[in-house]
Amino acid sequence: METLLSQATTRMPSPSLNEVAFEMKQALRVVAAASLMICAAPSALAEDIVCPVTTKIESATLVEVPDGWTEGLSNHRLRVRAAGFYSGPPSGMAELKPDFSREKAGVVRERWTFEGYPENKGIWVSCVYEGYVVSLAKKIPQNITECTVRYKKTKGVTAFEGISCKTE
Repeated sequence: METLLSQATTRMPSPSLNEVAFEMKQALRVVAAASLMICAAPSALAEDIVCPVTTKIESATLVEVPDGWTEGLSNHRLRVRAAGFYSGPPSGMAELKPDFSREKAGVVRERWTFEGYPENKGIWVSCVYEGYVVSLAKKIPQNITECTVRYKKTKGVTAFEGISCKTE
């Protein structure tokens, strides 16, 4: 009976420090991998609007050409310079003002929220190109609730960086 009792109370050998450290490292690797998968998973609540980086004009008509002058057109591509939003097509001239604008560390962010606008017209994005004469516009999906336009300021020059949006 005494031998059974002594066998029952005998402790299991404690794991060595190396074994404990190995198990902890393994657990941390699993946690880190799971965290990366969660962080890297694409958000169902974000959508980017991509303005075409460049566009080209092949013909233009000037309405007024002063006597002695000849109209001309440079043969180069125009780069996107800015973006904005409209309630309805831009031809209706109902440009929306940003709800928020901030500059921090050389980055300018302008944010628009689209609650309370008539759904029948829709919200349109307008990408504006060099010279601010040419623009490309399109209606954005109805489930987009907010967009932020980013610009980078370097040595006094402001460059368009992109548009990121949130959906319902």
